[in-house]
Amino acid sequence: MVSRAVYDVARITVNEVKMITQETIAKDLGLSFMTVYRCLSGKGSVSEPTRRRISDYEKKHNYRPNLMARSLVQGKTNIVGLVVPSFSYSYYPEIIQSIQETLKARDYKLLLCLSGESPISEKEELDMLLSIPVDGILMSPTASKASIGNARYLKDNEIPFVLFDRYFEEPDLDCDYVATDSFNGSRKVVEYLLSLGHRRIAYIGACTGNSFAKTMLDGYKAALKGKSVKVDSGLVLKSELTEAGGCSAMRELIRSGVKFTAVQATNDIVAVGVLSACYEAGLKVPEQVSIAGFSDISISKNLSLPLTTVKEPTEDIGRIASEALLDMIENGTKKRKKLKKLLTGSLIVRESCAAL
Repeated sequence: MVSRAVYDVARITVNEVKMITQETIAKDLGLSFMTVYRCLSGKGSVSEPTRRRISDYEKKHNYRPNLMARSLVQGKTNIVGLVVPSFSYSYYPEIIQSIQETLKARDYKLLLCLSGESPISEKEELDMLLSIPVDGILMSPTASKASIGNARYLKDNEIPFVLFDRYFEEPDLDCDYVATDSFNGSRKVVEYLLSLGHRRIAYIGACTGNSFAKTMLDGYKAALKGKSVKVDSGLVLKSELTEAGGCSAMRELIRSGVKFTAVQATNDIVAVGVLSACYEAGLKVPEQVSIAGFSDISISKNLSLPLTTVKEPTEDIGRIASEALLDMIENGTKKRKKLKKLLTGSLIVRESCAAL
């Protein structure tokens, strides 16, 4: 039972900002405050005629519930914060859509923040979200290891949170996460290229800094080792996870004179940049160079040369991460096993690769 005193604090807080409150609705309609509260919160029975009167009043006066008041009364805001590094990694919108749909089905709202791959900005966004306050946070950390400190900050302050797409493993940080099994996804791509007869396979993309980059490169190396192919450091090039980054790295590889017949790109956007550099240099794809990406974003199948890639289970990542966070919010973090889930991606074979 919520005390009347708490209701009074909530109403005073809302009145200070001069907006329509539940108390206003009750007074104007000649109803008790508790009747209006039960109707708008869904926590109690109200007659259908009364419910219609309150609903009509809401629409006429453009009533919006005050989040500060809700927080004071209910001890929660039904808002979840979401922090991602960038929208340029175009599989994020698919994950975000899945997150939003899952939260909406449980009557939660989503507040989106961008860290810009900066752990300093990430910390600022987290502080802002906690000041609202949000009930929990979903976060895809920056590529910097400094983000471990930001995640530990949430843990130390007992804020429910789940990492997605990128994660930290023990002993760095023991926390919940959901991501693609990029190690085995990367290995699948390289094993496919090896099956086509390629042995001089370049790797272009992020090489260190976060779980995705590390496991992608590890998967590349494991596939080569499995076929007794030596890893050539001259074939491993670091690039930004952008089209421009992929193009620049590919130009560097071509200028180096190191022989290669295939390229594995860290993601599809990098692969598009690799394709551009090949066309620029007069290299035919896939006749002279086979190219594969990772993620299977929408552009991948619509290129003039559809891209071989690994399809990430973006919908499942968003749904599972959201459900885990809501469980933490609604049932507490005690006596629950940590969620540490890596989901399997699917190899999608298209026209950008060919046998030697």
